[in-house]
Order: sequence, then structure tokens, then C-alpha cells
Amino acid sequence: LSTTLQFTDLLNLESAPGQVATIKSVNPGVAANDGTIRYQTLPGNRVRIEGGEWPFAGGRRTLLPTLLDFSTDQVRRMTFRIRGAAADQFL
Repeated sequence: LSTTLQFTDLLNLESAPGQVATIKSVNPGVAANDGTIRYQTLPGNRVRIEGGEWPFAGGRRTLLPTLLDFSTDQVRRMTFRIRGAAADQFL
């Protein structure tokens, strides 16, 4: 993971929207390589995911927008959409 944060409020750890993180490799159940995520950190230990994208089996894997709240112990969900993937490359 590689990113540079531009804070708008350092005391509350709030960043400007549109921050970009590049991700060499992550495995949320199926490996994802060479992707990017757009995000914003928010007060109260929250992160707004604006979206993300990775190449995937000849197509694209897209992370849909979501809000991750780390202020409490709770289930956090992310939704991915796959488009244009080739079954032979996935298998």
C-alpha cells in the first residue's frame, strides 16, 4: 500500500476527499494486484471509500463506495463488482 495523505483537519484526522492509495497486492478472499482506491479519512475513526479498481482475469474488479466505521467493533462490508472477466483466466 502506498499513499500520501493531505489532511484538512489534523486534530480530527480528516483528509480532503479524493485521496488515492495504490495497492500492489491484497487478498480479500481472491488475490487482487496493481489496484487503486480513492478514499477520505473522516473524524471518529471512519474512512469513506469513494471507489477502487483492479485488473481481474482479463476484466476489471471494482470496489463500490462504502463507509468503514472503525470506532466500534462491528461487521464491515465491502461490495465488489466484476466486469469482463474471462472464466479461463479466473480458473
